[in-house]
Amino acid sequence: MAAVVMPDEEEAYLLAILDSPDGLDLAEFAWFDSESDDGCYRAWDFQWPWYTCNDMFQVDQGGRALGKTVGIKMRAFAFPFYYSGQRMLLTAPELNHLRPLTDEIEKSLLGTRLIREMLPDGAHPGSPGSRTGSAVSRTAPC
Repeated sequence: MAAVVMPDEEEAYLLAILDSPDGLDLAEFAWFDSESDDGCYRAWDFQWPWYTCNDMFQVDQGGRALGKTVGIKMRAFAFPFYYSGQRMLLTAPELNHLRPLTDEIEKSLLGTRLIREMLPDGAHPGSPGSRTGSAVSRTAPC
């Protein structure tokens, strides 16, 4: 039997940030943005409805530079917190669509200390004892 202690105010705020499936709060909390003046990642006001939309079918009116990759990166970043112990599947029509996406996800995950600290010993890519050189496995339809 385990006892759960009521979190204090600061812990409650952190839990709220970690418990968002869209990952936007977590990205603004943990990501570093070298292009911003203060180094903090910040979404534009108009991006909040895009990234927090949970509709099953979503349509973007434009094709490129809308932040689709960023949105997927944020959801992948939040996945271990929101769906603890489960596996995430990313699909794409071809491997040449999937590889850049998984590379970006891996870069954002491993570029953040919060995620690196959660990895088991030996699970860091390229470290002795890791089974693969990549933390993100890539699969695409045949």
